[in-house]
Amino acid sequence: AIMTTVAEAAWDRWEAKVRAEGIEQGLQRERALLRRQVTLRFGAGAAEQAAQRLEGITDASRLEEVGELILLCETGEEFLSRMGA
Repeated sequence: AIMTTVAEAAWDRWEAKVRAEGIEQGLQRERALLRRQVTLRFGAGAAEQAAQRLEGITDASRLEEVGELILLCETGEEFLSRMGA
């Protein structure tokens, strides 16, 4: 029974690691998409500034809010201002 418990604990750790890696990969894909959208809408300069800020965002719902700002803002300056530091 102890061996099963050790094996189960190892499996749980592995499964949690794989899940965390998958979540991070998803966030990275979303950040890359947002950078491309910012580039198309506001230009490379705004995208470069946004990229630095995007890397600090680890919450998917916050990334969704940034995506909405791309649609709502009229200028790159407004977008970066509303995105926050």
